[in-house]
Amino acid sequence: MITSVLALVAFIATAEISVPPPAQCYTVDRVKKDIGRFMKNAVIRDFGGSEATAFIEGFNKTPPVSFLVADYVLVWELQPMPSVLTFTFVHGCATGQFRMPVTLYENLKGTI
Repeated sequence: MITSVLALVAFIATAEISVPPPAQCYTVDRVKKDIGRFMKNAVIRDFGGSEATAFIEGFNKTPPVSFLVADYVLVWELQPMPSVLTFTFVHGCATGQFRMPVTLYENLKGTI
């Protein structure tokens, strides 16, 4: 009995379960569509998986220190703007939106 329970717990802990985002979720596709209407000449950059993790870790270390979490990042580059528009996502839902200086963005891109 205990062995069965431990096996089930081990399976649950290592299983990757795909759960669809809730209906009220602001998804990656919706953000791209909505923001794309206003920033037609922008270049959109996508960072997912380990790239998103490295990007956010680098951002979090930059003063002022922050504690953002994201498994997906979208960035809109619009020249000659001095900043980029950034959206962060967790499990397919937007969790944050902010602007960052282009110089910081270029430095962070160089770390991934």
